[in-house]
Amino acid sequence: MINFTPKTILIFNKDKNEAISLLLPLKRENFSVHIVSNTFELSNSLKSNKIDLIIFEIDNFSSNQIEFYKNIKEEDSTKNIPVIIISKDTNNDEINKLIEAKGDEILLKPYEFEDLKLRITTLLKRSEIFEMFTKQSLDKSAQEEKTKILLVDDDPYMIKLFKFSLEKAGYECKSFDNAKAALESIKTFSPDLIISDIMMPEMDGFEFRERILKESSVKNIPFLFLTAKGGEEDILRGYDLEITDYVIKTAGPKVVIAKVNAILNSLKKQKSKAISELHSAASSVAIKVVPDSAPKFDGFSIQHWHQTYQGIPGGDLIDYFLIDENNLLIVLGDVMGKKWGAWHFALAYAGYIRSTVRAVIESTKDYSPAKIISAVNRMIYKDVRISEVFISLSIIHLNNLDKSAKYCGAGDNPIVYIQSEEGIISRKKSQGLLLGFSDTSEYDDILIDLKSNDKLILFTDGLNESRNKEGTQFGAVSLDSFLQKNYSSKNLLEELKSEFISFTNNNFDDDVTVILIHFNQNSNET
Repeated sequence: MINFTPKTILIFNKDKNEAISLLLPLKRENFSVHIVSNTFELSNSLKSNKIDLIIFEIDNFSSNQIEFYKNIKEEDSTKNIPVIIISKDTNNDEINKLIEAKGDEILLKPYEFEDLKLRITTLLKRSEIFEMFTKQSLDKSAQEEKTKILLVDDDPYMIKLFKFSLEKAGYECKSFDNAKAALESIKTFSPDLIISDIMMPEMDGFEFRERILKESSVKNIPFLFLTAKGGEEDILRGYDLEITDYVIKTAGPKVVIAKVNAILNSLKKQKSKAISELHSAASSVAIKVVPDSAPKFDGFSIQHWHQTYQGIPGGDLIDYFLIDENNLLIVLGDVMGKKWGAWHFALAYAGYIRSTVRAVIESTKDYSPAKIISAVNRMIYKDVRISEVFISLSIIHLNNLDKSAKYCGAGDNPIVYIQSEEGIISRKKSQGLLLGFSDTSEYDDILIDLKSNDKLILFTDGLNESRNKEGTQFGAVSLDSFLQKNYSSKNLLEELKSEFISFTNNNFDDDVTVILIHFNQNSNET
């Protein structure tokens, strides 16, 4: 079982004998367990104990218990506690919709304890990881870029005056003379700050702000009101709409620039703090997503190279799972989406995916990459926390007895297969969809029979999508050209790394991760 801080599980079941039957096996897994049989006891237990997960048996309760479940998921103090619903009813549309909306799990009777343990493990690990990262974040990379400001005012003189002043101060400014046009531009322009007049025709500043607050992707952008009058009512209404600040137009451009500087300097401090916290969290063993090296595995030499983007831990993950002396699983993943506009959540997602894969592997005896990915995909699909994140995954099962590699992927880059004896370089491409797109996605294993000195290369998008100073991607053409000349090299990975760094001038667009697998049946190299 995956190691984590000891957790407390609350079992809510009217049938105490059924609840007690779970008590001993859960305690054997080092969980603390509370059992309650009615909503009064449940409420008291939630108030007096730190509960990490609830097992909610729903068949023996009335519809009132469904309402109680709703309340648990709506209360600030309890809404993030993961819940596993135990039921024999597969046709309860109401509860299924609730579970889907809240990111919880349903387990149908009869079930095996191992299945329950797997769901507990993944839900708890998810909560543990996301708890570390649910802090305010900025939708910006650590790379310094010109700060973008969106300016809205129906007065052409004011637009010209403030736009000139902002650009002179070093900001990139896009201006609009009406709020409707500005609203349509916000998502594509992605401003760091919005400055808006209040008194405008068609759509005034208050309505403009209200519309922004309804859009989750832009509602957290700092917002500054320009107003021609400093009436208390207008000011209070603005703060009710969660604006960052306001400034009176007649104060002049210097005051506006001072306000803008103060707001953005505050945000920079928050960004620095977020990066510092991320580095601190990344050093924790609990969320380490790239090991220092591959394990020793007879007949194979396995190496990897991992380079973080701008030195900030990101969304690439590697894992090695040594099943026994003859079987090894290699996992490569890439978190490509950033839900909530939070660039530094990628590490949290990567940690969660790695933990989910490990939990599936540890609960199965069938090490087919396709079956492992299928199980992981079903879990990810149910998890609303990462439903907007794009996640690719590659898994290879190496067997040194039958000299084979079994590969499956989900939305990943094709793996490179080098047949060294013939000097043939080809690609093995999986047709599997990205994780979480559909719970019925089909994944198939691709079997590769290896000969001595054959090589396999796995890599994430950071390798092929990074560009040189002319804007040309490294891509498949550059990679193939390099491999045609160097495929037989004993230092292939180091030479590929040097080639890539030279091509990009050491300026990467993303995390870069490469795994090289070299089969040598006559060698015990690692």
